[in-house]
Amino acid sequence: MQTRTKKTISTLLTIALVLGLYVAMPATTARAVMSAEELKNHINSFDPGSGSGGEGLTAVIETGSPIYVTVTGEVTGATNRLELSIESSVVVRWQASYSGTSVVSFPINVDYVSDIQALLYLTGDGTFVVGEGGLIADDGGGVAVLSEGSGATIRISGGEVRANAGGTDVGVALLTSGDNVTIDINSGAVSSSGMEGAAIVVFGDNVDITVSGGVVSSKSLCIQVFGVSANINITGGTVSCSGGLGVERTYAIVYYGNYVRVTVDSGIVRNENGNGFGIYVPLGSGIVTVNGGSVATTGDKGIAVFTSNSVHVTGGMVSAAGDNGGAIVAENADSHVVVSGGIVSFTGAGSGAAIAAPSSISISGGFVFARGDALVGENNVIQIGSGTPTIGGSAVVCAWDNSGGSPTYEKGTATDLIVRPSTAAATWGIRPPNEEVSFPINGIIYANGENRGFFEVEGVTIESAILIISFESNGGSYVQIQEVDSGGTVTMPAAPTKDGYAFAGWYSDEALLMPYNFNTPVTDHIRLYAKWEPTSGTGSMSNFQKTREYLPGMFIDVDEDEWYGYNFQKTIANAYEYGLMHGDGDFFSPSGPDGNMTIAQALTVAARVHHIYNGGNGEFDQGNPWYQVYVDYAITNGIINAGDFPDYDKPATRAEMAYIFSRSLPSFEFPEQNTVNSLPDIGSSTPYRDEILMLYAAGVVAGDGGSNAFRPGDKIFGRNLLARRSRAS
Repeated sequence: MQTRTKKTISTLLTIALVLGLYVAMPATTARAVMSAEELKNHINSFDPGSGSGGEGLTAVIETGSPIYVTVTGEVTGATNRLELSIESSVVVRWQASYSGTSVVSFPINVDYVSDIQALLYLTGDGTFVVGEGGLIADDGGGVAVLSEGSGATIRISGGEVRANAGGTDVGVALLTSGDNVTIDINSGAVSSSGMEGAAIVVFGDNVDITVSGGVVSSKSLCIQVFGVSANINITGGTVSCSGGLGVERTYAIVYYGNYVRVTVDSGIVRNENGNGFGIYVPLGSGIVTVNGGSVATTGDKGIAVFTSNSVHVTGGMVSAAGDNGGAIVAENADSHVVVSGGIVSFTGAGSGAAIAAPSSISISGGFVFARGDALVGENNVIQIGSGTPTIGGSAVVCAWDNSGGSPTYEKGTATDLIVRPSTAAATWGIRPPNEEVSFPINGIIYANGENRGFFEVEGVTIESAILIISFESNGGSYVQIQEVDSGGTVTMPAAPTKDGYAFAGWYSDEALLMPYNFNTPVTDHIRLYAKWEPTSGTGSMSNFQKTREYLPGMFIDVDEDEWYGYNFQKTIANAYEYGLMHGDGDFFSPSGPDGNMTIAQALTVAARVHHIYNGGNGEFDQGNPWYQVYVDYAITNGIINAGDFPDYDKPATRAEMAYIFSRSLPSFEFPEQNTVNSLPDIGSSTPYRDEILMLYAAGVVAGDGGSNAFRPGDKIFGRNLLARRSRAS
């Protein structure tokens, strides 16, 4: 594999623009160290420049040890640079929104860093914190925050520092040029959106950079350090380089200097560009250590770790997935690559290797993988210039000899897999779904002593006579997976539990529209989804409150002297006042209370009942056709299933209405008042039999006075539906 060596890289040299960005506007103050009181007064009197907007900046002092100066407010379109010189006993806590445009010019000159244009210029050895709600955004291709103070601390704790929101080609979010500087990103974001911009650029010796949360992102460069002796620690969060059209080589982390330690304990270091590096250390001496988390490149060409120094992997994952490149590439003859744990993989289909080094490669643990027809050699798992790699201990080194295409393998076989050492094993397998992944994953099961694991391989099919059935409890208690022979059936598991909810069955789709039939033979891996109905919280009959007043005679098609009228049971009046029916101008409905109610009208009332019961107001924005919003709501919330009713304009039968109404409220809201096991005209094959009997038992519906027949096929009238709603309430 051809490695990337010490040649001039235009992007990197362009990024060094920061060394010579000249100021295009006058500084507003002298750079003497300021006390807390002076900082407060200076910020409160600061003029961001003509044409700026916003309420301005406000600073207040919180005494103690240390002393806090908290800055709030908003400034847009700033053109003057704000300069703060912070002494060691002071912490400036920035919670303001501050944006503007910096103007830069070339050429680059390292001797004039202090004259670089920036929205915010910091000196002194104090602490500057961008807190929750804080924003410093440069929109013009310059520098958002420039710190020249030695011994300074800059911390991003929930806020954002941003460059190039306007999309120019250059710009830096955070630039420091002092020695003994500490940069800590624990939440929030530091980003540059310019095609050749950088999120963080550091010039100075004895620098500590820690990313424990939040996001550091750029299209070209995320973290770049020039100097002697630096510690870069990734213990969480994400450092992500995205690349883009017109961007050449890109770097998530790059260090130019001597005596560097880059340590990844957790979090993500990622480069998604077509020609990018995860961690790039081309000069000096030092060590890159991966103990956890992941370092990855996913573009066409990429190297996860490139270094003239040593690389140690004890855990986590180092991976490259491009067509050319490698996971770990060491350049110098004195470099050492040591893998004692974790996963190192190159999954590209082109030239490359999982590990490439001139001479010293030692693998005593973990899993190392790449495509290839051998374990060692050019374009195989390990590429070594001279000598032989040391492979032993609990290591598993695996080559996949795949000539192309999407092959199919039998579960438990080792077809096309080459494995070392002799104590190691690797076979094709399937990882069952779990709480993080909702579907089975094909890959390799590996083991050597206590070193056991699973590695996903894309583009393969694993055949197995045993099918995996998994259960998504949707916030409920865990349900154990089942293994079922092809053609067998799934055993219904014990119902899961969930505080405040009643289990309402297993469904075969995430939308909870298709109840699963446990008598169905299975022919593939499947995942079932739990449905829940609230037993507490927002769902309550007490949510039904009168929200408007019904006036007798307000609908010309309603006879107030009929049993449903205002002068008797007030059925229509109650439905109107509780928001279940709205009327149609001067008419109660197009068909009147004695007309047939359609499926669409029944779903409208059911959707409003469900919505109000669960804390809503029963109001919907109608579309075209007018009832579509109610149909969609009913399907989404399990009142009906998609396909139950092919014609929503047809008159609803009494059986269909029983089905719809019974599902608009949780089943426990229909407590049994009577024991009803059968009805004269309801047989075992009658559609919606269970729903009809449940409503009878709850006293919500009743049959003929003499025969007690339900007449399931009869059409239903508007007055009948609303009477049922009233009885349920």
